[in-house]
Amino acid sequence: MRKMVIILNGIGRSGKGTVYKFMNQYLPGVQYSWVEPVRDMLREKGIDVDDKTPEMRKCLADICAALDSIDYNYKDITGVIKDVENGMIEGCNTIYIDVRDPKNIDRLRVFCREYGIDFCTIYVKRDVECPNNQADIAAKDPTGYDYVIDNNGTFQELNQKCMNVAHCIQTDYKVIRNE
Repeated sequence: MRKMVIILNGIGRSGKGTVYKFMNQYLPGVQYSWVEPVRDMLREKGIDVDDKTPEMRKCLADICAALDSIDYNYKDITGVIKDVENGMIEGCNTIYIDVRDPKNIDRLRVFCREYGIDFCTIYVKRDVECPNNQADIAAKDPTGYDYVIDNNGTFQELNQKCMNVAHCIQTDYKVIRNE
């Protein structure tokens, strides 16, 4: 099976984690977040980063933005992508990455092209209030994505939508093929 990067995006509380769980049934892989290296760094200092309060979301977004100038998160994410590409994560061919900033999505798209890794983007749209932080505000616009999954129905409907998108991805529709 080919290696693939799937960007999952949408504002906080849109259901990206749930979409990952459903998509993972059809395109198995690992989930990783642009903010994960920052969470790890703060956990090492004893800070509870798993409480998704508006304050913690803003804090994580602010730290990620500050670290963008030294490519801290980019280097971490591209390292994980390389690990998947090189088979270092056993049995894993797909990596789902939660990244909000369109500039960083574009950088990952370029990286995948350079390394010959398939790439597509999915926006998870849900009618919830957008958290007030720069990462969520950057993720507010669903235009420019390969797929948009509307998450305003039942879990059964969401699962069906994820199955349909996975089928499209597997049949080469709207996926950047690097051949």
